[in-house]
Amino acid sequence: LGQLDKWTVCVANNLVIISSVFAAMAAVGDEVADAPVDAPVGNGTDGTDGTTMATSNGGAQAKTQEASLAWPASLLAKCEALTQSSEHLVQLDVEGAGGIFVTEHVARVNVLSARRVPLQFASVEEEINFLCLVHLLNFGSGFFSLFEPLGKESSSEMALFGALSMYLSGGPLNAEQFSATKLPDISEAFSMPLVVDGDPNAVFQILDHTPIRPLAQSITDVLNETGEALSKHGYNKLSDLVLQVTKPVPGCKPSAVRLVQGLAGAVPGFNDRGNFEGTEYCFFGKAVALAEELWRRFGDTDPERFGFGDMDELPPVVGEFTAGALVGSGTLTLGPEVSKTLRRTETQPTDVVVRAAVLTACQQLVSVTKSECAGTRKAALAVMTALQGEGKEKKSVLLRRRDTVFF
Repeated sequence: LGQLDKWTVCVANNLVIISSVFAAMAAVGDEVADAPVDAPVGNGTDGTDGTTMATSNGGAQAKTQEASLAWPASLLAKCEALTQSSEHLVQLDVEGAGGIFVTEHVARVNVLSARRVPLQFASVEEEINFLCLVHLLNFGSGFFSLFEPLGKESSSEMALFGALSMYLSGGPLNAEQFSATKLPDISEAFSMPLVVDGDPNAVFQILDHTPIRPLAQSITDVLNETGEALSKHGYNKLSDLVLQVTKPVPGCKPSAVRLVQGLAGAVPGFNDRGNFEGTEYCFFGKAVALAEELWRRFGDTDPERFGFGDMDELPPVVGEFTAGALVGSGTLTLGPEVSKTLRRTETQPTDVVVRAAVLTACQQLVSVTKSECAGTRKAALAVMTALQGEGKEKKSVLLRRRDTVFF
């Protein structure tokens, strides 16, 4: 009961502040960040599906394995091959239904807008650290049906809400805080009640756990794990890792691929991998999304660090509504074996096939759109924004798994 009182007080103190921030975001709108798209470069981007491990003796050192194809080209090639060999599970119609979707939706998307949180950050490093936290905690789409009663529409909005609350509480958002985070702390920050309210007139109370509690526990676990990983590699904050990996080196252009590999190699919460029939697929979805946002946000103001010349090489950023929009448009068709598993809350072996097919479909849609969008990355932004918007409008979350911290 004391925990419930503490949670209620926190909500009363912070909810008004955070709600005003969301309102300000809606009022201010998105600011234009027309980041340049250069040709892909080779310097520092020859990593494979192995990761770039961050070490404490001097920062991040790339330790990549030799392979015939470097990541992310290897990922895209494997995803396409798996999709083609799994027609009994997934089928694509990019030219037909996908073409219709592109014609009807993509052309209307403004791809130049970049998210700006209406907070007064003390420094660029502080803003980078905040964005890292938002993307790290962007998971939980399996709990989608529980978000609406909490006033949220998506896992990305839930992650932003929680990160805002943690920031406004005045904590340093560093390794020490992450390692010390407890379940009640997340309950407060994310406004996630942990127990069901009992009968106030009952003599004895048996308090049941709320359905959202497992997500709060997963967020706690990810933060604890991240704090330990940062300390292990000699970093105080997530921004320290990012700034070390993107530190300008003479003769070496800034690389989004190198940043993604550095994040995945150092922080388990960014190391998104799947395995299907003995083949590993390094999706690194949250790390890719973070790299893209840093490029859009700081590519013009700090081009030596974030003016990534290899953005075109990165896979499209797949959101929680992307797959649902592809199915709804007819671009992606699921076989019976996959369809019967969609409402299960535990991850399924065929999830990797679905994710591979979604990534392949998005990549192909980008290819047919890039001539109209002045570049591959802007085409990716247009296609993925259109898919996310369409899926969100129809509340189409395809894979509702509750035992993963990657989507």
